[in-house]
Amino acid sequence: MSETDQSKIENRKSKIALIFPGQGSQAIGMGKDLFDNFAAAREVFN
Repeated sequence: MSETDQSKIENRKSKIALIFPGQGSQAIGMGKDLFDNFAAAREVFN
């Protein structure tokens, strides 16, 4: 592997949110439900 010059890597906030619900517990509309019911989720998604 090649080395990376760490001084050239920018430190910035990402606008990506990942949700890992676990053992197959996903449901259609799950993200919208979070958005509709939790201010913290709205802040992340907006």
